[in-house]
Amino acid sequence: MEDRGRHKHKAVKWVKNKGRHFASSVGRLIDRTSTRPPLHQQPTPESHPILGEGGSAQALTVDTQESSSSGAPLKRTQSSPTDIKPHADPLGETASSAPFPKPAPSSQFHTPDNSLTTTTPMIVHNSPHDPQIAPQVDLRITEPSAPWSNTAPQTNGSQIIKFLEPAASQPLPAASEHPTSLSAGATETSIPNHPTLLTTGPTNQTLALPSALDSPPDQTSQSKGTSSSTWYAAVKATLAAVERASDVFTPLKSAVAAVNVILETKDAFRDNQEDFEKLGKRVDLLDAIMRSFPSDAPQELKDRRNGLERTVEDLARTLEAKTSRKVLNRLAFTKEDQQDVMRIVREINFAIEFAMFDVSVRSEGLVLEAIQGIKWLKDRTIKEGQITEKGIARVAEGVAKLVKSDTFTALGDVRGSGFSNGTRRGECIAGSRVGLVSQLLAWAKDPLSGHAFWLSGIAGTGKTAVSETFCSQLAKRGLLGASFFCSLTRQDLSDIFLVIPTLAKTMAKAHPTFGAELAQALEVCWGKSQDPLNMKIEDQWMLLILLPAQKAFQGHHSGVTLCVDALDECGDRKAVKKFLVAILSKSPGPIPLKIFFTSLPESSMEEVLQSPLLSSLRQSLQLHNIEHNIVRGDIELYIHHSLGSIKALRDEYGAAWPPPEVQRIIERSDTLFIVAATIIREIDTGVGNRIERLREFGGPTPQKLVGIHGLYRGIIEKVFVELRPNEKENLRSCLSLLVAACRPLAVCEYAKLLGMQPSTVRELLRPLHSMISIPPGEDNHPIVIYHASFVDFLTDEDHPTTLDLNSAHPWTIKKREAQVLVAEQCLTLMDDDDEGVFLSVSGASTSYRSNSDQNLGLRSDLAYACTSWTDHVLGTQPIPSSLEGQVAGFLGGKWLYWLEALSVSGSVGYARTLGELTKMVADNGLKELTTRIWNFWQMFATPISHSAPHIYLSALPFYEAALGASDWILPEFPSLAIVHSVGMATSTRGCKVILTPSRVECLAISPNGNTAAAGSEDGIIQLWDVQSGHTVGEPMKGHTSLVTSVCFSPNGSKIASGSDDKSVRLWDAESGQAVGEPMEGHTNWVTSVCFSPDGSKIASGSYDHSVRLWDAESGQAVGEPMEGHTSPVNSVCFSPDGSKIASGSYDHSVRLWDAESGQAVGEPMEGHTNWVTSVCFSPDGSKIASGSYDHSVRLWDMESGQAVGEPMEGHTNWVTSVCFSPDGSKIASGSDDHSVRLWDMESGQAVGEPMEGHTNVVTSVCFSPDGSKIASGSYDKSVRLWDAESGQAVGEPMEGHTSPVNSVCFSPDGTRIASGSNDKSITVWRITTDSPTAHPSHLHLYPLHTFSMNADGWICNPSGDLLLWIPPQFRISLQQPGYERIIGAPATQVDLTQALYHGTNWRRCIEAPPNQPSNNLRWPVGTTRSDNHTSGIDR
Repeated sequence: MEDRGRHKHKAVKWVKNKGRHFASSVGRLIDRTSTRPPLHQQPTPESHPILGEGGSAQALTVDTQESSSSGAPLKRTQSSPTDIKPHADPLGETASSAPFPKPAPSSQFHTPDNSLTTTTPMIVHNSPHDPQIAPQVDLRITEPSAPWSNTAPQTNGSQIIKFLEPAASQPLPAASEHPTSLSAGATETSIPNHPTLLTTGPTNQTLALPSALDSPPDQTSQSKGTSSSTWYAAVKATLAAVERASDVFTPLKSAVAAVNVILETKDAFRDNQEDFEKLGKRVDLLDAIMRSFPSDAPQELKDRRNGLERTVEDLARTLEAKTSRKVLNRLAFTKEDQQDVMRIVREINFAIEFAMFDVSVRSEGLVLEAIQGIKWLKDRTIKEGQITEKGIARVAEGVAKLVKSDTFTALGDVRGSGFSNGTRRGECIAGSRVGLVSQLLAWAKDPLSGHAFWLSGIAGTGKTAVSETFCSQLAKRGLLGASFFCSLTRQDLSDIFLVIPTLAKTMAKAHPTFGAELAQALEVCWGKSQDPLNMKIEDQWMLLILLPAQKAFQGHHSGVTLCVDALDECGDRKAVKKFLVAILSKSPGPIPLKIFFTSLPESSMEEVLQSPLLSSLRQSLQLHNIEHNIVRGDIELYIHHSLGSIKALRDEYGAAWPPPEVQRIIERSDTLFIVAATIIREIDTGVGNRIERLREFGGPTPQKLVGIHGLYRGIIEKVFVELRPNEKENLRSCLSLLVAACRPLAVCEYAKLLGMQPSTVRELLRPLHSMISIPPGEDNHPIVIYHASFVDFLTDEDHPTTLDLNSAHPWTIKKREAQVLVAEQCLTLMDDDDEGVFLSVSGASTSYRSNSDQNLGLRSDLAYACTSWTDHVLGTQPIPSSLEGQVAGFLGGKWLYWLEALSVSGSVGYARTLGELTKMVADNGLKELTTRIWNFWQMFATPISHSAPHIYLSALPFYEAALGASDWILPEFPSLAIVHSVGMATSTRGCKVILTPSRVECLAISPNGNTAAAGSEDGIIQLWDVQSGHTVGEPMKGHTSLVTSVCFSPNGSKIASGSDDKSVRLWDAESGQAVGEPMEGHTNWVTSVCFSPDGSKIASGSYDHSVRLWDAESGQAVGEPMEGHTSPVNSVCFSPDGSKIASGSYDHSVRLWDAESGQAVGEPMEGHTNWVTSVCFSPDGSKIASGSYDHSVRLWDMESGQAVGEPMEGHTNWVTSVCFSPDGSKIASGSDDHSVRLWDMESGQAVGEPMEGHTNVVTSVCFSPDGSKIASGSYDKSVRLWDAESGQAVGEPMEGHTSPVNSVCFSPDGTRIASGSNDKSITVWRITTDSPTAHPSHLHLYPLHTFSMNADGWICNPSGDLLLWIPPQFRISLQQPGYERIIGAPATQVDLTQALYHGTNWRRCIEAPPNQPSNNLRWPVGTTRSDNHTSGIDR
């Protein structure tokens, strides 16, 4: 066998030199040599399990002339078809020595200097699988057993390979592709990627091979495995055949199709050859089994087939999801994806094994035999691997002596702890749990998976049966180390300290090498006077398991798994947690040792198993969370098997089995084995009429499960008969809560809500453990019902009673009464002075941080009451008047505390249920109360959710200010901020926010700096007093569309405005009245207006491409329109002496006009390559600056109209605004690239680096009157101040606008900046150097940037402390630190005089403020966010 394998790989290497296709072909042929029997073992047509009727075999001949390396022809002569040696059969078994004609002398290759022998008989099988499948071709090659030499080698080996010919639809290669002469009458048959097969008739076929062979392979190099292309091609060929032929078992067809697609990324799976080859063998034989599956097969076989079908179908869907192009591309690079694919492949392998094979380990390796029921298949065995461990017998003998001696007695003597002691229920029903067990087996064999696996599930979900089955499958494969099945029925089986010693002792018997190492470990223990049974658990794991295993299993590739079942039945919970920590934290390292354990999903275990440090070291699965269809299928198998094994039932129904009753039981069992098992136990109790009971439990009861109700009734009757009256009432209360609860509640929650001790709750519900799961010893774990039918039973008032036929059962629960009881208990708990809600119930330690930044939480029972009471009240409709009174009493005094509880529990949205409650209550006073609370919640859900203390510190002050509270007495909290508006005739703590009706589009400050004019989107112009922030006069109404530009006359007496309504208007700045009629003449939007320096004229630019001049006294047009631009005019301005007008246009040019004649002066100033957005004169009038969408600023000579110097380039996007410094030496520009730049007018060079800080388009720039500062406004909603010398930002951004800033300008004295915004407001910012008092009384009196408002409306200091939340409707008008005025709305001011308790003192806000508060009670200023200094900020 070794010779044959060695020469097989040499042959592969040899032919590789002849080209990729031929190497792939021969490699694929040779790799299949162990999968077909020799000719003399080919079954007859009558007996062949695959060929079936009519299958036939035909001999092929090969006659090929080739050249040797020396140029001499190589002559290959064909031997007799009978010249064939026996070899392994398709499934790995050794061929029997059946009588066969003596082989003839072998044919020779003849060359001048050597002779080589090869015999190549060809066998073609007509496929019985499918008439569409082409015949299979077997090529047998007798290879030399000795190295290449001048002497003829002996031909004592043979290889056999199976080819599939292509379907008829596949194209045939041209004969010229394979240069071989054809014998007369030969026909050509193509095999994809293989040499051409030539057929000359029924008995003579010729194989076309390459015309020349290279020199023989190098005998010194031996292949250590099959080449990647060989195994890859072989597996794909097998899978492709199964895919085409597997219509009888469609899940298999889908699975192998997906695998074949994934195998296209073969380079990603070059290390997984063994797994894919196993898959090929299994699906090949499984296909044969399914094709010949008889219709009258035993039911167990059908169950196995059905269970396998569900599992493979589920895995196939997962695999198909991996076949998208995106995933396939990723497979070649991502280890995680590759491991995922291999996990699925292994699960398919194990699923096939588990469902259809008996597995055993023999001397020749792992043997898989088709299960006993599959008697129709002749070749039904697969053999894999070999036992290669040396010295195992000697070690085993030594360990056996140790076992017989006293060496292992120190490990205790726990009998019956293993998986097959005969006292448990046994393994899973055949065909059930196929997917789960295959998943576990794949985990056990996967070296990359975690070393621990936790299988959890509620009682009755079948954990022990799964453990039994898993252990059995591991044992059959030689993979089981040891097992321990814990049980409360025996003290030694529930002692966690005996688990590890018993596992070690058992594994020593099963694995002698481990036993030898364990004996040495025990010697060390005795030398240190250590008792293994009294060690710490972590020491037991290390000394008795890990250290011996690391020595014994080093280099072991098969894997060893330990199993511990029902770990929850070990009484010492602390020791169990230590056990889990030990096995999870101390990894076995490189050795393949794993541990599997099961338990109830108890919280004590979940704490350990789900901890971040340990969760990554294990895998887990909850039985009650397995997919619905999988569990339903397994339950169906269980019910069919269990009921079908009752002879009386089968005899009754005969051929009609299974009857409809069985299906109804399956449907009513849903996904819980406990229900199915309970019904089956009740049917087959050993007494009574089983036929009638089946009909009862499976009867047509669409609403009620009569049979299950009877079962429940029988159990609960016995309980109530034994209870005392007070115990009955308490149990009814528990059952009422069980029925009415909005979610499963824990023992401690039952106790708090019902006013009982947890132990009382446990004792009351303990007798109902077969219907209710009560977590043992865990008061904070939920009590759950196993099946919804139990609640249906408790609330069914119609079933008869044996105790009193005229009254309801004592256990019957009326739903409305249960809701009343639970609603009352919730309200009572919340209203309790000690256990209920109160100020600071959240436990928040500071008001400066959010809930998520603090370790906050409610008791679970109080959290349930706070988030469920309205549901229970609504469930009592019509609501009893007594319950309404209880609701009113609670809300009237503690509604704020209830909202605080909702805040900390993350359930603020639950307050919306008050809206539904308002509709249902009858009392009008309660209706009004719930409505107000609902409004409060709706306004302040954001701060309530974010930080519980701000229910009081932020929500209450603004609620009073926004809605007023004169007719509703709120809880008294005297130490809060007071919110009011300046200049409004309202109560001191109430206001109404009034905003301008439209956004501000343009802004101008009067020459004396006292008045601001704002033009709005709605066509209105409003004047404002800069000092007071009050409006001056009435709004100036006249324009019918957006106001685009406003400007004051030089003496400040008049205002000119331009509009999208195509007109220019003149206004009296004192009275606000229009002066004369509209100045009409433009035929499109007016974009820009400006006064001449003497105030006598107004210039306007328009989208109609013209500039016009108007008389400022009469309003009449002066002269004709100044026409010459070919696109809209965007900007106009007068020269300082008033003699000229400059205009910029979208036609990329700047033009100069004579202000007297209206004629163009010179030629257009051309040079920009995109729209001109802004033009301005230098202070001396000699130069014009222009900005453009071409990203540049240009300078022009007014006299010559020529460009001065080169374009000033540096911006990377549109230039939106340009202006000269007061001394004319510099030009500032703003841009869409978010920057402000400074340019030297003389040189045209950039001055310094770009002024960067804005995060959006810069819309406007202007110099301060002294030229030392530059202000800029931006779409990022901020105003920034820059030092004109250094280009550095001065202070922090001036933030407060809630929409883009369109315009900025300085006051004439340079102490303030006004900004207009799309948020419909004008803000005046104070930039004086005056330092305010250390702790002002109002928010806006603090220096600029002391506090700021973030995007979510929180006022914070630079340290990020949460100080106050501002509702959206107050944000625009809020006077923040550094705000001089907000023009456009009544300024909202925050009085902080009494806001003294915050931070860690926030709970004291209910107290009266001290008469002389110290400064440390004021808001914390915090640290500044920048080293740059802003004028007026106290550092």
